[in-house]
Amino acid sequence: LCPACARIADKYPASVLRIHGPVLQKHRAEILALVLNEEKAEAAERPLGRIMDICDRTDEVEIAVTDMPLARRIVSALSAAYGGRARFEYDTDHYFLAASWSRDS
Repeated sequence: LCPACARIADKYPASVLRIHGPVLQKHRAEILALVLNEEKAEAAERPLGRIMDICDRTDEVEIAVTDMPLARRIVSALSAAYGGRARFEYDTDHYFLAASWSRDS
């Protein structure tokens, strides 16, 4: 298996991105479309960057991905499109990134 396929099989993401805030309620469909478009663009450049799972909850969307660059790319695209705040927490010992993006209004 390739590294991305192994992570998917093991259900062990390299990054988890949480999107939340009132802007999510107002623009949920557009935000999810942006996320999927960024995955498609990333796949053209780096095929190991894939979305493993999208958990769409009432107050947040949680996205598990197979690598860190895709999570950073998605956050960058959200920030460029909507502004807001991004937060990144790296665990270099376990090669893991916890990222979040939100905008209050």
